[in-house]
Amino acid sequence: MKRGVLAILVIGALGVPLWAFGESRSVGDSRDTKGLLDVSKVKVQGQKKQPRWTFVTFKSWSKGRVFDRGYASVFIDTFGDARSDYYALVRSTGTNMQALLFRDRKKKSDRRMGYLKVWKPGARKVTVRVPLGKLRVPRSRIFYRWFAQTLMTGQQCRRVCFDRVPDEGSVKMFLREPPEPTPTPTIPTPTPTASSEPSASPSPTPSS
Repeated sequence: MKRGVLAILVIGALGVPLWAFGESRSVGDSRDTKGLLDVSKVKVQGQKKQPRWTFVTFKSWSKGRVFDRGYASVFIDTFGDARSDYYALVRSTGTNMQALLFRDRKKKSDRRMGYLKVWKPGARKVTVRVPLGKLRVPRSRIFYRWFAQTLMTGQQCRRVCFDRVPDEGSVKMFLREPPEPTPTPTIPTPTPTASSEPSASPSPTPSS
């Protein structure tokens, strides 16, 4: 895949979080783009250290129909800044699905880190697994963020059809149980009481 297409794929800032915890999550999306890869939802399943993302589209498609024209990506932020640090790129070879993991570097060209397990469980689905052990996650981090995106070119998508899930922001996934918030102690404010001392009377004005 050309680097120009990869550069187009890396769009969108990681902003408003959607909270998620557990082994199964689904983020829905509306019919908002043309082409075969208009996504209806993205499901995250599996163990926390071996999550798998399933793209579900509105239309059916085959490996041959999206060959060299359709791509799906999962962008993952593990460092906690305003950009993705890794992405999984899913494509068709014409006869099989293929997925690659890339390190999304800020000042250098993206580095390919290896292949990922990918399969097509249905006419409208493709699933990719991203082992989190392959990613660098700081020890202080208890969660990571992700968003998904498809890209399609072709007769219906002369200018490239993008579909982002969610449309804005990102999904926050916890790596371990989030800490419970520490309650803030409430210090009662003393209520002022009326003074028991008599108020001073004005001094009489002497007559001339």
